[in-house]
Amino acid sequence: AMAQKLNPMTIGTSLPGATYFVDGQRYTETTVFTWAEGTSHVVQFPFSVDQNGILDVQYLTYGSRYRFHGWTKTYAGPDPGDFADEIEVVVASSQFTSLIANLTIEYRVRLNFPQAFTSNYCQEFITNDQPTDTIDLFGVVFFNGDCINRSTEYWLEPGSYPVQAYNYPGWVFTGVTGDDQLFRPKPMTFNLEVNATLEYTFRWEPAKRIR
Repeated sequence: AMAQKLNPMTIGTSLPGATYFVDGQRYTETTVFTWAEGTSHVVQFPFSVDQNGILDVQYLTYGSRYRFHGWTKTYAGPDPGDFADEIEVVVASSQFTSLIANLTIEYRVRLNFPQAFTSNYCQEFITNDQPTDTIDLFGVVFFNGDCINRSTEYWLEPGSYPVQAYNYPGWVFTGVTGDDQLFRPKPMTFNLEVNATLEYTFRWEPAKRIR
């Protein structure tokens, strides 16, 4: 009998530390498999399920996660088709040499206000209406184009995100307190640099009356 032809196949992820499965076995590093020509193998990038039901991400830690964008394949012959799903079947071939899960990282960014508001002050701010209830109303923040007036959580890719803080009459924006608890005076407009999980609290103080 002729010896069965064996083909090397490299499988991994584009960013380190992610989990994937090949034929039911768990891997966390790029691995070279040796498969007999024509045999079928199941490759999976597993998704985490959190309380929000998000299914296209894999959580690394409390504050970071990988988002899946399909597989990048290296194939010498006719295109075997689009490998876009988290579970794919690979048929071993000398022409099919690698399959890499294409990932981007996202970080948890929490932006806190001193307390929650019950009214939609953002809408009133955008439409230039005078707020009807000004008790403890100190201002709003535009973060990356979103108007927020209560503590809000984002998942963001690394980058620089614009922040504009606005005062309501009688209040002055004084800056932000970060994860390290250091108070940073900030101008009204600045960029928030996201390269790790972050938590910031926006601060206002009553304006000092000049007599």
